[in-house]
Amino acid sequence: MLRSPVFVRLYLAFVVACAVVGFAVDQIQATRIRTQAQESQRDELRTQCLLIARLVAPSLGTADWNDAVGTHLSDLAEAMGSDLALIDAQGRVRADSADRASAAVNQRSRPEVRGALADHDVAFDRRLRVRDNRDATYAAVPLQVDGQTVGVVRATAALPDSAPQRSQARRTLAFGLGALALLGGLAGALLLWSFNARLRRLTAAAEAVSAGVHDRRVPSMGADELGTLARAFNSMAEELRQRLNTSAKQRREVLAILKSMVEGVIAVDRDQRVVLINDRARRILDVPDGDIDGRPIWEISRVQRVADILDLVLRGAREARDEVALPSSPGDRALALHATQLRRDDESVAGAVVVMHDITGLRRLEQVRRDFVANVSHELKTPLTAIRGFVETLLDDDGKTDAPTRLRFLGKIHEHTERLAALVTDLLTLSRVESRGIPQHKRLLDLCEPIRASAGLLESRAEAKEIRLRLDLPATAVNVIGDTEMLRQVVDNLLDNAIQHTPTAGSIVLRLVTEDRSAVLEVRDNGVGMEPHDRDRIFERFYRVDRGRSRELGGTGLGLSIVKHVVLAHRGQVSVDSTPGIGSTFRVKLPLAAS
Repeated sequence: MLRSPVFVRLYLAFVVACAVVGFAVDQIQATRIRTQAQESQRDELRTQCLLIARLVAPSLGTADWNDAVGTHLSDLAEAMGSDLALIDAQGRVRADSADRASAAVNQRSRPEVRGALADHDVAFDRRLRVRDNRDATYAAVPLQVDGQTVGVVRATAALPDSAPQRSQARRTLAFGLGALALLGGLAGALLLWSFNARLRRLTAAAEAVSAGVHDRRVPSMGADELGTLARAFNSMAEELRQRLNTSAKQRREVLAILKSMVEGVIAVDRDQRVVLINDRARRILDVPDGDIDGRPIWEISRVQRVADILDLVLRGAREARDEVALPSSPGDRALALHATQLRRDDESVAGAVVVMHDITGLRRLEQVRRDFVANVSHELKTPLTAIRGFVETLLDDDGKTDAPTRLRFLGKIHEHTERLAALVTDLLTLSRVESRGIPQHKRLLDLCEPIRASAGLLESRAEAKEIRLRLDLPATAVNVIGDTEMLRQVVDNLLDNAIQHTPTAGSIVLRLVTEDRSAVLEVRDNGVGMEPHDRDRIFERFYRVDRGRSRELGGTGLGLSIVKHVVLAHRGQVSVDSTPGIGSTFRVKLPLAAS
């Protein structure tokens, strides 16, 4: 407690106030003691004068002044402790108990003598006494004989010494002030201890709230100022808790929204320092994990166009749009950038925000569409051109073309017509399996059935090329949920593709096994095989490993693409293993039906 700065300052102020009050009281007491002493001395001198006047007045009528009192004045003065003198009406000293030299000096001009003679009453004066050079009080009373004032009796005494009384008063005052200081210090310490205890509780609560403990409150502290402050603090803490909870809730909602967005979002301040970035933006720009708030955008990302578009809106543009290509392993990624300003309530620019849309899929889809249109146009153009040429030749020959030639032309027309029909059929099939609007007729079926049906249908084509076709099917049913016609088309396309690319006297094996709750169909041949870069694109529309040879074989380039989409529609997987000159193995994996 004694180390408390508040207590030290308050107690020092209290001691200074006591000292000032003590000094003022001492001065007042000194004046009062001096005044009381002088009043008492005047009363005493007046009494002495009246007594002397009563004693000597009867004698003055019959005797001389000196004979009447001269012999007794010194004794009376010694007994009374003052100087006594008899002065006649003309101011001559007739008798004096102490100052013999004053008898030669006329005393009528003295204030006390003049006052007593003029007013016929006691008169006083204070002046320096010549005999001992001390301040003295002079009192004079008129002497009357038969109603006539014949002189005055004067008594003189030095001013009383009030030092002992003042010393006693000062000791009493000092004792009282000391006791007051002690009691005041104790009372102040008790009050300050209570005050500090409440203040410490209030301080601890404030520190807890500032540290994040927003439910901390101060207990009731009464109705004084600290009590009012405690109630105000509790109200402020509750309001702060509610606002922080609301702010935290809103921030969580915003962060949840930003985290779930498929677009990347980055917000920066006027100096392009990151204020907010969501996870999608981190992945798009390959920003490492960690706290990057406050770092410049050009420091965390190497995509200069992002910093450029933010700088553009910060320098005045309301909004800006741009596209940028980012290099990645499968190919370039395309981003659409849309930046806008962040403004305060006073419309001043506080920063900027950029939204990044990954339009890679859209750009690839546009490219696929362009390639598809180009491929379809090319695939249709070749047979149509051939058909038109043969038809025009037949129409313009005027009957000159012999029958064998016409039959050969008609055969070519029929061949290209079949090619067109197959191409259109495959396009319609591919469109149907890709369209989610067309339901599939799925049911529980034994996967061995479409395999046997397809093998029986294409067995004659394999025999024509002297290819050995072998089925390796399990003895028990392999049940899956699927569309029988579509699954048969998968086997047709895989088997037809194997027959086309297997040389004469080759072999093809259709094998069906179950593993890990899945049915696995393998179509293995010992044909020409393919290079690794062809394996990555073999399931694309119109992709051919050897375009010239494929057209000679009658392929449309859509069979494997149909296989891929049908398998995906059945929640399965398709893959291929191939080695040039050794052969290829296509593998289809479908989930088994629940037992």
